[in-house]
Amino acid sequence: MHVIIWMLRVCFNHFNFDRINIPAINANEWKNILTDYNKIKVLRYFLNYKYGTNRISFDYQISIARKLGHQNRKSLSSVELFMKEFYGIASRISDFNELFIQYCHENLKNNKKSKSIKTKNLFLKDILDIFHKIGNRNKEFYIDLNTLSSIKSSIRKIKDQEFLSSDIQKSFIKLLTSKYNLSSILKKLKQLGLLKKLIPEFGEIEGQIQFDRFHSYSVDEHTFKVVRNMRQMFINKVDQTLKVECELIRRLPKIEILYLAGIFHDLGKGKGGDHSKIGIKIFKKFALRSKMNKSDSFLISWLIENHLFMSSVAQRMDVYDLKTVKNFTKTVDTVEKLDYLYLLTINDIRGTNEELWNSWKHNLLKQLYLSSRKILNKEIRIGDKSNINEKKNKLNTIFSVQNKKTKDILMQMPDIYFQKTSLRSLEKHFHLLKTLNASGVSILVEKNKDYLKLNLISKNMSGLFLRICNILNTLLLEVVDANINTSKDGKIAINTFLIKHRKLGNKLNNDDLKKITNRIKKAFNEEKLDILKIGKVSNPFSFKTHVEIHNDLQSNKTVVTIEALDTANLLSRIAKIFYENKIDVDSARITTLGERVEDNFYVFDRKTESNVSENKCARLQKVLLRL
Repeated sequence: MHVIIWMLRVCFNHFNFDRINIPAINANEWKNILTDYNKIKVLRYFLNYKYGTNRISFDYQISIARKLGHQNRKSLSSVELFMKEFYGIASRISDFNELFIQYCHENLKNNKKSKSIKTKNLFLKDILDIFHKIGNRNKEFYIDLNTLSSIKSSIRKIKDQEFLSSDIQKSFIKLLTSKYNLSSILKKLKQLGLLKKLIPEFGEIEGQIQFDRFHSYSVDEHTFKVVRNMRQMFINKVDQTLKVECELIRRLPKIEILYLAGIFHDLGKGKGGDHSKIGIKIFKKFALRSKMNKSDSFLISWLIENHLFMSSVAQRMDVYDLKTVKNFTKTVDTVEKLDYLYLLTINDIRGTNEELWNSWKHNLLKQLYLSSRKILNKEIRIGDKSNINEKKNKLNTIFSVQNKKTKDILMQMPDIYFQKTSLRSLEKHFHLLKTLNASGVSILVEKNKDYLKLNLISKNMSGLFLRICNILNTLLLEVVDANINTSKDGKIAINTFLIKHRKLGNKLNNDDLKKITNRIKKAFNEEKLDILKIGKVSNPFSFKTHVEIHNDLQSNKTVVTIEALDTANLLSRIAKIFYENKIDVDSARITTLGERVEDNFYVFDRKTESNVSENKCARLQKVLLRL
């Protein structure tokens, strides 16, 4: 707004802000913009007076919401209501800024790229036809201000029921198949208020946020980002790491099915409750209005209901275990469902939070997708060890007879280790085993695109997981994922940790990697295991810790699932509890979701080397709930 005020003074010699004659903004809209501007000024003054900042951080949002008189409602908390109002104000000012810049271009340079439509009585079909023409024209998206003014004026005169007619709803679906400018078209439909006329429930999620670090955007902005990600993937304007997905998305029988799933998957959040189930009800109303065929309607409803399923399995379960994949395919029972769900999942995550998407998460999802596809196509079956045997045979071929002792140690590892470890990593582990030093540890730290990979091979020992967690915590390294594998004879542990620095992320040089390696080796040379006094760290968010423990009869291990607020030392605290209760970790899956974590551990009783007894599980759960 400051820039606009300056431009009005300098470029237009305009000092009275009560009214500016911009065609696409009527008197009432201008009044609302001034009101929004005054609210922003009051909010900024309060932030500076109370906290000495212009930033509405998580730490201040709750107190500001209370100060402004917002009360909790059934579907939204007071802070979410406050931020919804703020996002609405910011969005309207942003839209006005866009129109004002266009106004400057058209008036100062007489820059008009298309013929104006000046009638104030456009039919709804005519309005949508304008967007259809733009969508099928390989030119930059542009609608002049006079035409925008005509569209807005006409929309106000059209009855709500007309927007919900079958022909208009079908026209909207057809719009999603536009060859060009789809993202810009959807954005303009929202700015004009057309989108919430076509899909009334969309208006309920405009500006809606969730008070967490997991969701970076309001629900409506997230929805646009998801569809935009899909569109960019379809026209091959994405990173080369998504090459497979680009090919897959162009082979979909109906791209509009994916776009509709992207538009509707979170619309249920405006109602409160299970947004997936509510989203299905919202979509079914749309499907009836548009007279969509039953097969398309069923598929989109299924995608909305299960849009979190694939990411949940990839993050919580071992996607290299064929039993996990088999269970997954019981729900995702056709290749068509799998293709659509995979593409929806990837673009949903990419549109939620830029820090959430990384090559590690991509690899997990791709592994689950490829394995599921093979099972659905009956290319592999449960219990098939051909892949494991192939890797073992290649290792035997690569390494000579002189390395028999090292090979024998490696062959002591369980099948699941070979199943989830690439041949390249197996070769690295082979060399690390050869250099296992007197202290009983061999380390390799690799730098990948999004994270560091710590390969740590050591003699198995009591409290190994706690020792590693303490070391990493001291080095300000947080664990993204952990694969812990113990040899069948219990003598050797081959551990792979995906880690990143809490402050520097992945911006570490080779000297940093050497220092990390040396510090870990030095810590392992210390015979005594330090049981650090680890306290809780304050967190502006609230989340009730949830712990589930059950015995897995097939693996003879106990599965511990922990959902809790993320803190810098959480993993060390969990490891300390395991150690003190004489429980060893067999494998772990660490998942960070904004301000909270979902950690899954396969553990066993140190004394019996089997699953944990029911009484001990109950005691363990009580202790873990105090995290």
